[in-house]
Amino acid sequence: LEEAPDRPLSPLRFLSEFESKHISRIDLPAVSEESSSESLDVLESRRRDQIVDYAKQALLEHGLSVTALNHFCNCPMEFLYKSILKLPEAPAGNAEKGNAMHEAMARVWRLKDKSEKNITATIIRTIHEYFEDSVLPLFEKEPIIEELVSSASIVATALKSHFAQAGTIATETSVEEVFKGAYKNKTIQLTLRGKLDAVLETKTAVAVFDYKTREALSVNAIKGQTKDSNGNYFRQLIFYKMLLYKKPKYKNKSIEPALVFIKPDSKGRCPTISIPVEEIDIERVKKEIQKLIDSIWSGKFLNDTCDDKDCEFCALRKTMG
Repeated sequence: LEEAPDRPLSPLRFLSEFESKHISRIDLPAVSEESSSESLDVLESRRRDQIVDYAKQALLEHGLSVTALNHFCNCPMEFLYKSILKLPEAPAGNAEKGNAMHEAMARVWRLKDKSEKNITATIIRTIHEYFEDSVLPLFEKEPIIEELVSSASIVATALKSHFAQAGTIATETSVEEVFKGAYKNKTIQLTLRGKLDAVLETKTAVAVFDYKTREALSVNAIKGQTKDSNGNYFRQLIFYKMLLYKKPKYKNKSIEPALVFIKPDSKGRCPTISIPVEEIDIERVKKEIQKLIDSIWSGKFLNDTCDDKDCEFCALRKTMG
């Protein structure tokens, strides 16, 4: 059939030239605009159901990290695109900088001789080795390498006492804990997962260190109590305590999460900031996880947006209808 503007469909002009035995005729019922619209609605509903089912399955199979929880608290659409659909992203300079320094910190902890000289050399060597394999373009790599190498001796001096702490150390440790939530009176069991930069255990305490490749923040900024902060760092500390505080091996030991800021400030300091995590803080994060479960299992997250009018993820939502 061929179609001309404002004219009904008509048979192709050459059909009459074919032998009748090679042609079959099928009569199709006319499709009204209403039924077509209903079909589109059905397809859209099915697509949304598939996304919801996929999100549920991803959480049940792979668990929940604090990064994913932070994404959800920032914006449900950010959670969908970054933590569930995992849209590919080009490597970012800040992320690569952080990865290199995290690897350096882990190697320093493994040194037998943690002198400033050895710490400095280990940081510099790790940086060069890491960026040999980084896919960042050269024009981005070079200034990052220069920045990190030039500050290596300052970091070593600032953190010498940090690395001299006594105790049993574990680095880059993966930890899991079960969270039992519910939806419509049905138990929803999620695995909380985290990778801890460094865990230092003594007879009475367990210190959890998370390294941040930036200058130090105030306690209020960490807790999200300043104008430009979101509380993600404090949620991270709370989450890490939740991963550990029920472990039998740490029974009767205090869990002390802390942030270590490893970009020296103007005075050459790399502060360690430990913030007590109370039961009320843990209960708040548990409620946030339950809110995530409610939102995903009900499908509500597909309709929710955040307060940022320039949010790129909320803009992407428009493509979902």
